[in-house]
Amino acid sequence: METELEQPLVVHETHNTGHHEWTLIENEVQVEDENNMWAVATPAVRGYLTQIPEFSSVDYVEMKTLSGAVKRVMRWAGFNWIFHPNLTGVGTASEKCYFFHRDAIGSAFDTGEGLSTAIGYDEEQDYSFARCSSFTGAKMLQQTGIVQMLHDASAI
Repeated sequence: METELEQPLVVHETHNTGHHEWTLIENEVQVEDENNMWAVATPAVRGYLTQIPEFSSVDYVEMKTLSGAVKRVMRWAGFNWIFHPNLTGVGTASEKCYFFHRDAIGSAFDTGEGLSTAIGYDEEQDYSFARCSSFTGAKMLQQTGIVQMLHDASAI
């Protein structure tokens, strides 16, 4: 099943993150606030980035990427990077990675009938419980705020 994020406005086959930022700027996306700029990439992309001296040098980064515990989010080259192994095409010659502005994607949470909560106590087993389930969803709001990068990880 293909999702809306499978069809962004621009697709690039490159390793140059600066090219993606310029594409977003050309689409009139406000890239100045790094808190709103995100890159979602595969572990292979992370492997390539760690080979770039500027990626781990304290002269170029705010957060030390190679010290301490593994970080879930890294900030580099104007983007907050998230690396995840479940992106489309992981480990192939056509991994799909994304650069986007936070405002380009929206999420919703059902607070009506779809929200189900249960709180209670089971005397027989002597335990308390709380459970909540809901329907959530995501939607592409601004197609111009998302750029897809195709990455070749077949050589790894």
